[in-house]
Amino acid sequence: MIVPKPTQAKASVTEVVLKPGQIVVVEGDRHSIIHKLIAWSSGWWWTHCFIVTGADTAVEATFPRVREFPLKTRIAEYLAAKRRVAVLDYYPPPAVAWRPAVAAKARTYVGRWYNVFAVLWYFVFKTFNRTGGGSHWFCSRLVTAAYRQGAGLDLCSVVTGGAGPMYARLPAMRDGYVTPAEVYRMLGLMHVARSNADFSALEAFE
Repeated sequence: MIVPKPTQAKASVTEVVLKPGQIVVVEGDRHSIIHKLIAWSSGWWWTHCFIVTGADTAVEATFPRVREFPLKTRIAEYLAAKRRVAVLDYYPPPAVAWRPAVAAKARTYVGRWYNVFAVLWYFVFKTFNRTGGGSHWFCSRLVTAAYRQGAGLDLCSVVTGGAGPMYARLPAMRDGYVTPAEVYRMLGLMHVARSNADFSALEAFE
């Protein structure tokens, strides 16, 4: 179920100007119990993602509520902590002016509660129970919802069927209930930039 990437990022995340609607996926904090749990549950060290909303702003779902924060400062903090960062973009670019719509929709989620129950459910059952509606979010669900609700773009349309236990999650995945690792690996997004680091260490969780 791994979708080949349209391109591989060559630019450094410190050299590009991030655009509204782009998605930032981040390596987990390997000293954090929560990040270790997310990595153990998903099988990968990509444990968080958020959506760019402006020249220096982004929106993320994190405990206890969705928030907007300074983008450049956060990226610098990740790089200083030697946490790998990847910037993804929608591919192929649609003809409509979708970036402002996606960013505006993401901003409407600010202040809503983090969906702790859905994350705990995933820890136990390795799937999402699709609760919370539009009032509670976790990071990757916020990203897929902003695209779908803001611009009618379905990030999960490329996910197809197959054999194996993961495919039991297809209905939830097609509804946008995916992990940060699946945003990075499976949604066919274009990789436009990444931190200057060896990404091989981010493959399987160990």
